[in-house]
Formats: sequence, structure tokens, C-alpha cells
Amino acid sequence: MPFSMASSKKASNSKPHSVPSGPQVINISGHQLTLVDQFHSSGDYVSKWKFQMRH
Repeated sequence: MPFSMASSKKASNSKPHSVPSGPQVINISGHQLTLVDQFHSSGDYVSKWKFQMRH
């Protein structure tokens, strides 16, 4: 499975029409990238990557 950052969003001023059902997890050779989708209290939609190393 090729790795792509196509899921990155720019939602600073606009809200997305569709919201992912849950967090997306991509495993890369022992490393784990988790895409966390959150709603801020102001109503802004934020997606950020959490990088975790697995030893």
C-alpha cells in the first residue's frame, strides 16, 4: 500500500461537507500514523496527524 497524504485537509475557514466515520491509521514499517479528526468549540474542523513509534 503506497503512502499518500491525500487526506490532508485545509479547513481553517471552511467546514467539510463530509466527516470521516473515525480515526484513520496508517502503519509504516513499525511506525504508526493516526489521523485524528476533531471539532473545536468554535466549530472549526481540524485534522491532525499523530506520529507514534513502536519499538
